[in-house]
Amino acid sequence: MYQVDKNTELTADLIKDAIDFNEKRRPHFDKLANYYMGSHDIMHRQKSETLMNNKIMVNHAKYIVDVSVGYLLGNPVDYQPEKGLNIDPLLDHYKRQTMENLDVEIAKECAIFGIKYEYIYSNENAEPCSVALDVRNTIIIYDNTLTHNKLYGINYRPIFKEPDDKTPDHYEVLVCTKTEVINYSLKGNILKELDREQHVFGEVPIIEYQNNGEYQGDFEPVISLIDAYNLIQSDRVN
Repeated sequence: MYQVDKNTELTADLIKDAIDFNEKRRPHFDKLANYYMGSHDIMHRQKSETLMNNKIMVNHAKYIVDVSVGYLLGNPVDYQPEKGLNIDPLLDHYKRQTMENLDVEIAKECAIFGIKYEYIYSNENAEPCSVALDVRNTIIIYDNTLTHNKLYGINYRPIFKEPDDKTPDHYEVLVCTKTEVINYSLKGNILKELDREQHVFGEVPIIEYQNNGEYQGDFEPVISLIDAYNLIQSDRVN
């Protein structure tokens, strides 16, 4: 969790520091994503050309996540209002934007990464809509009080001049406050505002979902066992 003093103003240094904080977690998130997709360590094992080097991968990581999400959301989320409230217009809107599919995506990526973000915005018809954000490009800044209130939500996109560049030329940054959504271009410590608009949600419209208090994915605690199983099966075939 990225925390600052509750009176901290939004500056280029704050945005850059928050992005740098999140970028340090990118290799970890990439590894979890790779394991879910089947790119385990065994697939990259190198041996002498004279030795057998079968690479047997049994994707327990994907199995664990898919079973977990299926058990949790095999039936769509059922919204029950308090007595006397009519939420039919809200439910109709949820159906139009297939909210149940978004719920499954959020649950799946929570199970992979241990954390997931959802962005709430208004479309051209002033209707509230939701979209899932990649954890590798999103971070929320909280205050350091006991309640850890949200101060800012940041979603950023690295822009590279050349496809082979390892360091981005600059970032396109979307920053959400409790009242505004602001688009910036950030290059080094130079922050250039592109546009801003008011929103009516009353809170920072980026929601953080935690898989657990440790921010661990479902298969993360058993990665070493997954690696050992893959190694045993590969060496048996060798």
